[in-house]
Amino acid sequence: MSTSPSPTVVLVHGAWGHPGDWDDVVAALDGAGLEAAVADLPTMRDPGATVVDDVAHVRELVLEVGGPTVLCGHSYGGMVITGVGAQAPVRELVYLAALVPDEGESMDDLTGGGPTTSSPGMEVRPDGSTLLLGWADRSWDYPPEALDRMARHPRRPFAAGGRTVPVEAAGWRERPTTYVLAERDASLPAALQRRMAERCDRLVELDSGHMVALEHPQQVARILVDRAGAA
Repeated sequence: MSTSPSPTVVLVHGAWGHPGDWDDVVAALDGAGLEAAVADLPTMRDPGATVVDDVAHVRELVLEVGGPTVLCGHSYGGMVITGVGAQAPVRELVYLAALVPDEGESMDDLTGGGPTTSSPGMEVRPDGSTLLLGWADRSWDYPPEALDRMARHPRRPFAAGGRTVPVEAAGWRERPTTYVLAERDASLPAALQRRMAERCDRLVELDSGHMVALEHPQQVARILVDRAGAA
């Protein structure tokens, strides 16, 4: 008697992020017997890219996987998985301290507007892309072990079209969803996360800062293993 294959977990990093942000989660998933695929979003590689390009990239990654998929997005990555969930055969969407847009909403719509040249800790470049500064500053909500992991992969510029272009469809209306809320998040406040979580089916709360996958990779992996088993 044949059994259905376990879902592959597709991981989508946030704004200014790097695929390597998921390294410890991938290792933990591998230890649990689950395969993972990791996106490398165009808006971190091309200043002219938009969220539409990111959605297309992750959709292709899901289609390359070819089997059942659980899609997890961190922070801005929630914008991306929302669009992909409406276009690709995804079993479940997992939002990790993430934005959950409705159709026609952009990142700036959800966060109250974009950065300016005077925004603290932010460099706005001539091409409109932005770069976060001060990641080694311990005044952020990240403990030393998370900062040490972040140092492996420097933050990258984030294209303006990631912030300003809306998603074209809301996959959370069509797929099962889980929201993982970071209670100590100083980047995406818990109150905003709770409003986002109202659009999801399940809520999990963690005592974590914003970079949940770096601070608690084992816990994130356990959540994904659980959702993969339910998918």
